[in-house]
Amino acid sequence: PVVLVHGYGGGRASWLPLERRLLSEGFRHVHTHTYDVLTSSVPDIARALVARCVAAAAEAGTERVDVVGHSLGGVVLRCAVARFGLASHV
Repeated sequence: PVVLVHGYGGGRASWLPLERRLLSEGFRHVHTHTYDVLTSSVPDIARALVARCVAAAAEAGTERVDVVGHSLGGVVLRCAVARFGLASHV
């Protein structure tokens, strides 16, 4: 599975072109992790990302996921890997 994490001010729509391309190339499990940066801290978003990735992996029947982060999404991804255990799932 692939999990896409948008940047500050982004949302699911930011990823639609890539999501469509991944699906057309045969990726069956493409997920977008969304959040509201105005109401959540980076650590809170990172914790939620870990849960999202674990759920995506379980849904696909695997232990690992590929995660793509853009801008603040990359910061969130790094926080999730370094502080909240995502490293064992990517």
